[in-house]
Amino acid sequence: MTRRWPHAGALVVCFLAISAQVPWRPDVFYDGGVDPVVLAKAALTLLALGIGMLVVRSRGHRFDVPASPFLWVFSFLACTVLGAAADGRLVPTVVLAVRVLLVLLIVAVLMSTYRPQDVLHAVIVVFGLLVVVATLTTLALGTTGRLRGGLPPLHANELASLAVMCLLWVVARLFRGEDRPISVLLIPVCVAIIVLTQSRTSLAAGMAALVVLVLFATRVRVAVACTVAAVPAIAYGLLVLTPVADAVVTRGEDAARLATFSDRLFAWKAAVAPGQPFWHQWFGGGLSQKTVEVTGQPWTAQVLDSSWVSALVQAGWLGLAIGICWVVTILVGLFRAPRDWRGVLVALTVFLMLRGFLESGLFDATTSFIVLCTLAFSSVLLRGHTTLDEDEPTVPLPRPSVFLQPEPSRG
Repeated sequence: MTRRWPHAGALVVCFLAISAQVPWRPDVFYDGGVDPVVLAKAALTLLALGIGMLVVRSRGHRFDVPASPFLWVFSFLACTVLGAAADGRLVPTVVLAVRVLLVLLIVAVLMSTYRPQDVLHAVIVVFGLLVVVATLTTLALGTTGRLRGGLPPLHANELASLAVMCLLWVVARLFRGEDRPISVLLIPVCVAIIVLTQSRTSLAAGMAALVVLVLFATRVRVAVACTVAAVPAIAYGLLVLTPVADAVVTRGEDAARLATFSDRLFAWKAAVAPGQPFWHQWFGGGLSQKTVEVTGQPWTAQVLDSSWVSALVQAGWLGLAIGICWVVTILVGLFRAPRDWRGVLVALTVFLMLRGFLESGLFDATTSFIVLCTLAFSSVLLRGHTTLDEDEPTVPLPRPSVFLQPEPSRG
């Protein structure tokens, strides 16, 4: 199974890389230029890559890195660059594309020396640290309304997403027979944070992912089984006897209008409206296009609150097809992962897919993309194995052209 704590090298690299991808300025989109925040995030990303390469040099290459995630990401980014060149957004799109490639490269470097499950463990631990720090700083500031991050200033939906992925990891360990006492504390903490953020998308997608975990459970102890059986009764009591359900569903009378599902449809209809230029229709407008123009409403532009619609707008129909095929390929590959790990890997993929319908960031330099890249490499590296031992590395796969083979060490 996994170690109690991730390897120090993987933890440091993941902390730097994830810290560089979380939002530092909420509701601010990069459209070109250089400022201290852009430089600081670039420096953290390069530092994470440099430390990752030093870790690989000290530990040595242990695994062949599959090239298929690079091919998928390169194809998607090529569509965005072509579309941006025709739409006048080339420079900011190239900058964002480089950020995406650096994130992919960092994950690939870690995968070359650590087991996939150890890399995922490090990512989840960093998510947990960010969730705890963001929640505590928010409580210290005494903010009201939906729970959101104080430091870093995470949006409520982003905070809920990180908490759901941490919850899936902890529950998966229970379903693998690793019922440690700390899990009894972590599960209600994660659930409380998700509820207080009032993120309906993460809550619904997380519930679907939890169902997947239950279906893939391998070794469940009696105490865990009894707890799971009592969850429906507890949930029913909370929904009926407390105002939790009403708070999550309505989010109060002062909820922002543009955050509702009905208003998202205006942006989605504008994204698929006929009569668009050829290059924009098939190759999009580039990664820097985060909004779309709408007509017939009091506002003229609206944010694309959907990863899949964003893929259509940023990379066109061709890029959207590439993104869908990549995620489906990951999901199919994970069904051949070891049984003990299949549940959490598939559950995380399902969560990202479902959340992507109403939240953006799946194909950008974000925390969701980091998890997606980790799952992409895992779907190839863990394919066809039945068990994984703690002390033994993953059995090397054959070396076809789909793998990037490390150079032999010299000296």
